[in-house]
Amino acid sequence: MLHVFIIDQRPIPRLGIRYILENNFDDVHVTDFNNVQESKSDTATKSPDLIFLGIDEESQTLNSINELKVSYPKSGIIVNNQDTKIDNGISYLRSGAHGYLSKRSDLSTLRDCVQAVLNRKFYIGPTDIDTLLSELVGANKTYRSVVPGKVLSLTPRQREIAQLFAEGMSTSGIAKKLGLQSSTVSTVKSNIYGKLKVDNVIGLKEIMDLKKIS
Repeated sequence: MLHVFIIDQRPIPRLGIRYILENNFDDVHVTDFNNVQESKSDTATKSPDLIFLGIDEESQTLNSINELKVSYPKSGIIVNNQDTKIDNGISYLRSGAHGYLSKRSDLSTLRDCVQAVLNRKFYIGPTDIDTLLSELVGANKTYRSVVPGKVLSLTPRQREIAQLFAEGMSTSGIAKKLGLQSSTVSTVKSNIYGKLKVDNVIGLKEIMDLKKIS
């Protein structure tokens, strides 16, 4: 039997994936949850074969992937993205996900993704490949032009907070770790984005990763 977890705080995508799986795969058992912590309460299925993770805020998604890898190291993780930019898919895979489905994905893409991940392969839908490659080519040129100069222009505190965001920590988590107000961390985050010319934590992570190897 194929055991699947669906983790998504949005009920419509969650129920939609459940319906597709139950009507297109034989002998499948699906359990859905609102969040990662809730999934850990399932004691009947110790390690699901597949986990569908619906995205929320980018930093929370990266943190959730890391948490799932620790709790279910043998499970295949498929990120279901209905909201953010397509180039974020690569960062999800780099963070430990095995498959990536965007809002462009159709039924055949979902089937192919499931089969690929079950066979221990990475998967991105064919309609997203060209867009992702184009974004990566452009992104690499942009990021390499700001590394290391722009990163070094950050203050020590900004670099510290940027690294924590890049590692997947949330605003509230960073505030607690550093003994700051969440509003202060949010302000620093905005200043970091302005200096590095990025608009989300995925772009920030790419730059910080490049800084490590530059």
